Amino acid sequence: FKNFVILGDFNIHVNQILNSSTVHFSDILSSFNLKQLVNGPTHKLGNTLDLIVANTDETDIHDINVDFNNSSDHA
Repeated sequence: FKNFVILGDFNIHVNQILNSSTVHFSDILSSFNLKQLVNGPTHKLGNTLDLIVANTDETDIHDINVDFNNSSDHA
């Protein structure tokens, strides 16, 4: 993949590294040489659900900021 980016609400708690859904999701990303780039909570309850996935060998993404507003429980 070249310049490949997927973003959105995955509803997978990637911060819970022992969760079976997280393990399977990580395995799928790894098999396609993709990485999840959000490193912090994106939900008001403290989980990381909203993700940016990219092939970091081809796509240069950095300085990701999570910004909560009052109208949603996601950032």
